[in-house]
Amino acid sequence: MKKIFLLLSLCFLCIGSSIQAQTFPVGSKLFLKPNLWNVDGARFAAYFFGDGGNTWTDATATSPANDTYQIIVPTGEWTTVIFCRMNGTLMENNWTNKWNQSPDVPYSAGNNTYNVTDWADGAWIAPTNYSETLASADLTNYGANALQLTNSLTINNAISNEQLATLKTALGANTTINSITIEGDVPTNWAENYYAA
Repeated sequence: MKKIFLLLSLCFLCIGSSIQAQTFPVGSKLFLKPNLWNVDGARFAAYFFGDGGNTWTDATATSPANDTYQIIVPTGEWTTVIFCRMNGTLMENNWTNKWNQSPDVPYSAGNNTYNVTDWADGAWIAPTNYSETLASADLTNYGANALQLTNSLTINNAISNEQLATLKTALGANTTINSITIEGDVPTNWAENYYAA
């Protein structure tokens, strides 16, 4: 009986140790809607952390109204992010220069936009749609998690069948694209190659 109990304990231990928190895909885009934070000349940053340590990265405005900011997930294994309102007169990202912050925000598959609802709170909301324009040269080294598209894709210049295959891999199975615009010379069978997967 003791042997059976010990075996079951070891099984549960192995199962528990194999469950790991998901990490933000490196190179993917997160968006911050600062709302009431967007006053007094504030700037915005994100603090990523996880098993791989921690790092800061800047947020940049993505619209003329400066109501949405973009953050590129830096290299590393990050399970959690803290969005921060920073002192706009000081360019270094650290806790001393931070005015306000979100709670710890864990990775949530399918979400890319954090909406600030209070001076110290917010929540993931419906994903932000954005377009991506790629030159054919960009496709060769595109990583599997580098591209998250929810709106449209424009490919300019010439693109080969090999690059189309790379693009299919980069986009992955969970990507929705409403429209694709091809500009320039492309293989006559590009559609068959793209949709083959």
